[in-house]
Amino acid sequence: MTIYTFGCSWTYGVKGNYHTTENDTISWPEELAEQFPDIVVEDYSYPGTCIEYSLFLFNHILKKKTPDDKVVFQFTMPYRYTTWTDSNKLLGNDYRYNKLSNYSKFEKSLYSHIERYVGNNVFHQNQGKLDKVFHNKYYIKLNERKELASYYAITEYVKQNADFAFFHKDYNKYVYAIGNTLTLNDYEFYPSVDNMLGDKLFQSYSWDISKHFNQEGCKHVADIVATKIGLKNEN
Repeated sequence: MTIYTFGCSWTYGVKGNYHTTENDTISWPEELAEQFPDIVVEDYSYPGTCIEYSLFLFNHILKKKTPDDKVVFQFTMPYRYTTWTDSNKLLGNDYRYNKLSNYSKFEKSLYSHIERYVGNNVFHQNQGKLDKVFHNKYYIKLNERKELASYYAITEYVKQNADFAFFHKDYNKYVYAIGNTLTLNDYEFYPSVDNMLGDKLFQSYSWDISKHFNQEGCKHVADIVATKIGLKNEN
């Protein structure tokens, strides 16, 4: 059996600078692979990416997965834009590595082949490829209702085709605005790790302002995922 995982930094894991070349991040897919050494985990997440990035890879995997395989999808936040020019960089193995014998993921150096835009440029301040003119025009012209309509359609499609799909945060609990103009219009972010754990436990696992989890938190998410997709640890 192979478990395919998709998402952004809450799945990929973050430790230190996003652009470090050190492969030292902690993640729940890695914890899942350690819990189930006889199962292969292929992680296609990458920090800072939009939901369409994961959707592209998700659709590719749906075509090749076997009936015994499982697909787990973590929804990233809306209002992100990710683009790339060479899809082979994402679909091939040149930028993938095996962190464990049964766990593979993208190398951090993949960032040089994709462009990731968010509502502010803090994330990209050290990324030379950022097109600031495009960034400003895109977010000035961005239609909030249109973006959320597409976002909602994608999340519903994924929920129907994944074995388990979830959010990390309930964004209605957090202020997320671009230029203080965009809101989330009370979109229902369910199921979310945030709500499954409760505020106190969720905050205890978060080691930075973006609510990335420490190792104990990643283990807890791995336990949730294993239960949701019907895995049983025989040890």
